[in-house]
Amino acid sequence: MSRCNDVQEKIARGEALSEDQREHTTACASCASVMADFSMLEAALNAFGPAVPTGFADRVMAHVATEVVTPSHTSGRWVSLTLAYAAGVVAALNVASFLARVFIASVAFGGTP
Repeated sequence: MSRCNDVQEKIARGEALSEDQREHTTACASCASVMADFSMLEAALNAFGPAVPTGFADRVMAHVATEVVTPSHTSGRWVSLTLAYAAGVVAALNVASFLARVFIASVAFGGTP
């Protein structure tokens, strides 16, 4: 089983198999299945278009590392959000206070709420 794991890992990584390992893939049904699946996957990926150029990811990451990060103005946004929430709370308290005074006063004078 360890041999199958080693062979299947090499297949998954796209590494070249030794002659002994290739013979194993013809004799072992599990490894032959993995080999066939990865061959179909590789063929499908190759059908999409040209391969990514060598060193592409390194060049992109180097470019990203050199970009200057500008500070965002999020602190101003937090201040305005805080003020908006505070205004909402004050408005809700004013409405509640007004309604309480109206209903309490009408009940105090013998009215019905």
